[in-house]
Amino acid sequence: MEDSRLASTTALLRSLLVLSVAINVGLAVRLNRAPLSSQRRALPTGGTAPSLLLRGVSSPDEVLDFRSGAMPILLYWFAPHCGWCQQNLPNLRALAAQSAGHYRLVPVSSVPVTDLVEYAQKNDFGVPVYRISQAAARDYGLEGTPDTILLSPRGALVGRWAGAYSPRLLTEIEGALKVNLPGWANK
Repeated sequence: MEDSRLASTTALLRSLLVLSVAINVGLAVRLNRAPLSSQRRALPTGGTAPSLLLRGVSSPDEVLDFRSGAMPILLYWFAPHCGWCQQNLPNLRALAAQSAGHYRLVPVSSVPVTDLVEYAQKNDFGVPVYRISQAAARDYGLEGTPDTILLSPRGALVGRWAGAYSPRLLTEIEGALKVNLPGWANK
């Protein structure tokens, strides 16, 4: 009796395992056939980045348009609740202090405006902070925070650095922008 029960349980477990594997394989196949719109979009290589509506937190709204080509744009995508973004604050302030005449630093986020206003007041960036829509963030391929994008005066992608400014990223950013950055806040 005990042996038949064990055999029944084993057979049931094997069947459930086979069913689970089949479902997972089916889901993986469906995911791989999903349209590109559900996947991360990158900025066009060699093309011009789309215009970007910037909602001013403590400054007027504006449209970032690359047709004028005045100077490079450094977009910094962040979120107030992001721990890595907090670690980058000294670097962000240094980027703002060294930007005059070389590039324009544009900190952007898509969190609710009330959260962003409070955060911007608490953490003076030295430059205006803007809110962008989730759709605009997707157009620029912005998902995780922090994300830093350097665009040429005409909107071509020059460099992109995802994540906290590790020593390797610091070196790359300092080289690309010819600046000196302090590193992490907890060093």
